[in-house]
Amino acid sequence: MKDKTFKILLFLSAISILLLSGGMLYSLIAESLPVFGHLGYLVSGEWFSYIGYTLLIAVLALAIAAPFSISLLLIYAEYCSGKMIASTLAFVMDLFAYIPSVVWGVWAYYSLRPVFGNDILLVSIVLAAMIIPYSVYICVNYIPLVPRSIKEGAYCLGATRLEVLGTICFPFMTKGLIAAGFLSLGKILGETMVVTILFGKTITSVIFNRFGTNNDLESGALFALSLFLILIIVAVNVAARYMFKKHWHE
Repeated sequence: MKDKTFKILLFLSAISILLLSGGMLYSLIAESLPVFGHLGYLVSGEWFSYIGYTLLIAVLALAIAAPFSISLLLIYAEYCSGKMIASTLAFVMDLFAYIPSVVWGVWAYYSLRPVFGNDILLVSIVLAAMIIPYSVYICVNYIPLVPRSIKEGAYCLGATRLEVLGTICFPFMTKGLIAAGFLSLGKILGETMVVTILFGKTITSVIFNRFGTNNDLESGALFALSLFLILIIVAVNVAARYMFKKHWHE
């Protein structure tokens, strides 16, 4: 009896998530319909630029974060594993991960904006710093998948540490790198406070700034942007699953 009740609760939980997702998608589509009849307004330079800025900032932030994430990963898990510098690095990354995004935004506004100005580069740098801890910790979980015997055999054959990393470690960590990249991209696309404080021209920031408008056409455009952002995240998720399964079978 208890097992049957537990299964029913699990089934209801799964159904509730599906209903919630379907209801959200339906409401976004329904609220967006009025603006679809005014495509000229929707694809005007103002609204269309928000989509472009969102994608550009996301790609640039990911490109900035990637080399730093890989470097910190190698220091933390390979070159300094078990040493004091690794534990110190882990503490700093924990600190970075728990800092609220609004704190990042306020700090960058007063400390970095006088140098960079309100431009895309500043937002991308701050977002890159925010996602580095997440990407490093995701990849760290895949380090144990690298067989120690293969690494030791390569060293016995005269391979350098760099050669072992490039030919043995990274191929085994491909799934982790893919997961870290796409999860970080999803976090960047959904970030609101930092881009609102520093730039204000992305999908999330314009939704935040203009939420509650009395203009029906503008309100529909905000819902359409929300729908488009969800579709982007869904596409990212589908691409991640495809690449993950491909490398899993390999």
